[in-house]
Amino acid sequence: MIEFDFSTKTHHVNQTLTSPQVTAWINQRTWKHYPFSNLQIKFGQDGQAQVSGNVDIKKLITYFQVIEGSSPNDSTKVSSYIPLSGNPAFYLDFTGDIENNQVDLTLNQVKIGNLSIPRGLVSSYTLRLLQFIEKNTLSHPSVNFRELRPINGQLKVVGTLPDIESVKQ
Repeated sequence: MIEFDFSTKTHHVNQTLTSPQVTAWINQRTWKHYPFSNLQIKFGQDGQAQVSGNVDIKKLITYFQVIEGSSPNDSTKVSSYIPLSGNPAFYLDFTGDIENNQVDLTLNQVKIGNLSIPRGLVSSYTLRLLQFIEKNTLSHPSVNFRELRPINGQLKVVGTLPDIESVKQ
């Protein structure tokens, strides 16, 4: 079984990062099941951000299995929620922040390829996305965001992060 874990050792962070800095940091992921590539991140004003890139659907299914702690036999169930294949481009435009580990997120636009996903469908999955973020990242004792927000074209990060992220097989 594959396990995703954060170390219990942490370090304090109080930085403001540019869009290129965050893009470079995110794109350096080397885990073989990391599903995202060619990511571009742009921070706007007042909590607005845009993310685009490609997502490898097979890796995305494995990623969800690992994060959720499910077995490979659950891949059929997970893949039934993702009616796509290949490595499609995606685009997200959202407004949000995290304050004291509480997520405030509004997805303004979601596209897969050139197809805009209807607002009603996006809204129906937003709560699940928030629960996923809270359960799989913010509930870990080594992660604490006092403040994480796009502001003035940059990302303000204040809190603690794990010294090491690891994947065990």
